[in-house]
Amino acid sequence: MISIPQPLAKGDSVSVIAPAGNIHDSARYHRGCSILEEMGFEIHRKVNTWPGTGFLSDSDDNRAREFMSAWANPEIKAIFTLRGGYGALRILEKIDFDVVRNNPKLFMGFSDITILLNHIVHHTNTVCLHGPVVSSLASSDKLS
Repeated sequence: MISIPQPLAKGDSVSVIAPAGNIHDSARYHRGCSILEEMGFEIHRKVNTWPGTGFLSDSDDNRAREFMSAWANPEIKAIFTLRGGYGALRILEKIDFDVVRNNPKLFMGFSDITILLNHIVHHTNTVCLHGPVVSSLASSDKLS
């Protein structure tokens, strides 16, 4: 059976996670978060805490922990990814798909995040969204 997460409502808490690459321009992160806030969402832990390890946002273990923490938190209604890039594939073995299945929520991203979208759908039958990452929201407008 296909699981369709609940639609978002104004005031819902959403999380921004970085399961792949980091960004060098934090203004893009903050602008993307501002757009989500303008849409009426509360950003859970709106502090850029990714130290970056080369081209990745953090170590594999820490990125997987952040991913799982967002899924396990019942207050979070949707998970947006910071950006694609490289690295999402490296955390697949660390994902507990039972936690994801038991906590359906909207999950969105593209590029390297697609591997996570596909695995979530395959392992949990939960619908995911192939759409903008937070860093690309910074260069979007209301018409695009």
